[in-house]
Amino acid sequence: MKPYSKTGPFHRIRIVREQQNVTIRTVSRRSGVPMRDLREQEKPSTDVPMSVLLCWRDALDVPLSELLIEPDMRLSQSIAHRAKLVRMMKTILTLCEHGGDQRTQRLTTMLHEQMLELMPELTEVTGWPSFGSRRPQDELGRIGQQPISLDGLNSDALTD
Repeated sequence: MKPYSKTGPFHRIRIVREQQNVTIRTVSRRSGVPMRDLREQEKPSTDVPMSVLLCWRDALDVPLSELLIEPDMRLSQSIAHRAKLVRMMKTILTLCEHGGDQRTQRLTTMLHEQMLELMPELTEVTGWPSFGSRRPQDELGRIGQQPISLDGLNSDALTD
């Protein structure tokens, strides 16, 4: 059998990833695939094998059919609803982190618990990042990966 020769689009990986509010960095961490390769796979004109689509399915936690091109090109109702719930949970968690008065804290805690009743898998969601993207506790930042030597600094200048 000859390979399919259409020039694309072949899939909806980028569209679904953006709908799910998942970054390339997060997909890379979940899948173990370098971000450069993921960006290439995301291009609608890239003809990716089924095994790659299955990896994306697992990383985005969506049905495989959502990653494939459909005639109407719409995101299914359940996936769109899930994406909205995830965004709401991120906002709720950010409100919880920033505190506020006691009444506001009680309301955000109650809202958080109600969201978990609706969708238990939201326990893995984190709040919106305050500065840049969030990093796990065990992952080093750029300064940890590329330390700067302080040997060349004059110690007298530091004490003045």
